[in-house]
Amino acid sequence: MSTLARRLHEPPATGDETDIDVLKQLGIDPIDIHDLSERQMFELAQRVNAHTTRWMIRRAIATGELRGIRRGKKFLYSRRELARWMQAGSDALADGQHR
Repeated sequence: MSTLARRLHEPPATGDETDIDVLKQLGIDPIDIHDLSERQMFELAQRVNAHTTRWMIRRAIATGELRGIRRGKKFLYSRRELARWMQAGSDALADGQHR
């Protein structure tokens, strides 16, 4: 078993070390982990910007603006990918580009 796999499966050495601490020690930023479904992405986007609709998320996935990875039967997306998409949309509108 690799060191990475062993570290992710071992319980923390101390009571105050969290999963996030372990990821950071391994050099993995928690927002880069692909663990959001399409519905979870919509709910997160709604909390940030109430004007985001499900259709906007679905359209972004269909056109390839949002790229996920396939795990089993579904695609999962990272928080960084969602933030990149939301930022790109506001930059495009600020530059006067129309969709």
